Amino acid sequence: MSEDIFIRTKRLLQDHVDKLEENNIEDDNKEEAQSIIDELSLLIENKAFIKHLEEEIEREEYRMVSDDIAEEILNSKYCVGGSCED
Repeated sequence: MSEDIFIRTKRLLQDHVDKLEENNIEDDNKEEAQSIIDELSLLIENKAFIKHLEEEIEREEYRMVSDDIAEEILNSKYCVGGSCED
């Protein structure tokens, strides 16, 4: 998931930079975009970082769901399919 987001973001920025260069358009943000592309390339190559990031995201999602369920139980609400009843 994370790797895909990095790859898609890199591709979008690269397309933007390519269009600017293709049309000889000067843009103050072109260098910044290229810098981000370079950083994303390094992140994409670092498989250990990607795996760690995905594990952290999964842990946080699990924690958030657990907190929501605990809150529903403590507030005596029973939610099914997004509709809660007391």
